[in-house]
Amino acid sequence: MFVLFAAVIAADQLLKWWAWRHVADTRINSGGDALVSATVSEWFADPVDGAVLDLLSALLLSLAVIALLRARRNSWVTISGTLMLAGWSSNLLDRLGLHFWTAPHSVRGAIDYLHLGAHYYNVADLFIIASTPVFVLSLTADGLVSAVRHRPRPSIARLARLARRAGGATRTLRARSLSLRAQVVAASAALGAVAGTAIGAMNSGTVTAAATLASSTGHR
Repeated sequence: MFVLFAAVIAADQLLKWWAWRHVADTRINSGGDALVSATVSEWFADPVDGAVLDLLSALLLSLAVIALLRARRNSWVTISGTLMLAGWSSNLLDRLGLHFWTAPHSVRGAIDYLHLGAHYYNVADLFIIASTPVFVLSLTADGLVSAVRHRPRPSIARLARLARRAGGATRTLRARSLSLRAQVVAASAALGAVAGTAIGAMNSGTVTAAATLASSTGHR
């Protein structure tokens, strides 16, 4: 699924790079989205508060990607989850500093160029909108199927409980025996997220739309 994850991000970023240079209606969403309040959107747009929220978002997305890779689910869950997380990750990369390449001189934010109705979107948004309900439904269905399939019989319910307890103790021991290599990888990922957030915060420009850039530079 890593190839699919990387392909979605690469395609979305290339289209954002193209739209910023060729689509005059392209603009930067420096705040949140329709799912959050105006106050939260102001937090995302703020240089300091936004950087902190970007860091938290990066850490949460990293945990979600790791959980998806480690989970043994059906193809519907895996594919829809990969598309959903790839879309969120690509938009977050805009805020973490990649906008400096895709949309030079712009404020820190996601690049939107698809004007549909009263709102602006990008390809990453479309992946999120399309895959999220599929992911939720398939994950729910997979959970129900697993619950029915692995329901213990009354005659062996006590043995099943004992087995679960033993398995829980084993998992606890494994968690406590986390290797030094895993700790180094986790620390490196955390430092990378912090560094990316700092770079994104420091390299925020002032341009909020491609048309504004064109009028100020005369390139269009």
